[in-house]
Amino acid sequence: MLKNNKLLQLIVVCAGLVFAANIQASSRDGVYLGAGIGAIADKYDLTTKNLTTGFSVKSPVSDEKNALANVFLGYGSTADSGLYLAGELGSNFSGRSTTISNRRGVALTTLTFADKLQVQDYATFDLLPGYRFNEDWLLYGRAGLTYSHFSLRESATALTPAFNVSENKAGGRLGAGINFAFNNNWGMGVDYIYTRYTEMNAKAALYNVSFNQKLSSNYLGLSTFYTIE
Repeated sequence: MLKNNKLLQLIVVCAGLVFAANIQASSRDGVYLGAGIGAIADKYDLTTKNLTTGFSVKSPVSDEKNALANVFLGYGSTADSGLYLAGELGSNFSGRSTTISNRRGVALTTLTFADKLQVQDYATFDLLPGYRFNEDWLLYGRAGLTYSHFSLRESATALTPAFNVSENKAGGRLGAGINFAFNNNWGMGVDYIYTRYTEMNAKAALYNVSFNQKLSSNYLGLSTFYTIE
């Protein structure tokens, strides 16, 4: 009997025919915590410019794919209408990086350089507005911020010293997700998140050369969460 009820609920949700007036929801309502893992594709874009001559080299990098884990802590609430809202704090680990090899010089144009770009998301904060179809299924959007650490490291050559710079930057996040609750405490979800980071600008004063780094990412992953009753 229980299996038949679950199947009937799933069919009704997929058909979009559930309009609940009073929902006694508990999954991901109140305080919850969880962890996830997924795949992230980072799109790096580095522009190097000679500030004296104006000569510049743009070095776009194809999507750099990595595994990414995360942990999060949140608080959510569902209204009688089924509308849902949560606030969520999280952190991603580990850091990601890419290396641009044989970048053409803009001050010493006969040389090539190797630049390593890195990012580490220290903390994320999101608002999750959504709609709870029933006690099992929750659909939500995501809008928030990330606070991240960036670094750019250029290897030394026979004629130039190494160059290193790092900064903490903010970024914006948008996404969507869907959760299924196994019971009042445990559940599982799928999330998609797009992040656009603030540009990082740096200057190598010795050669009057500037660096401009842009980064955006697309994340798709699975998560499991526990709601504290």
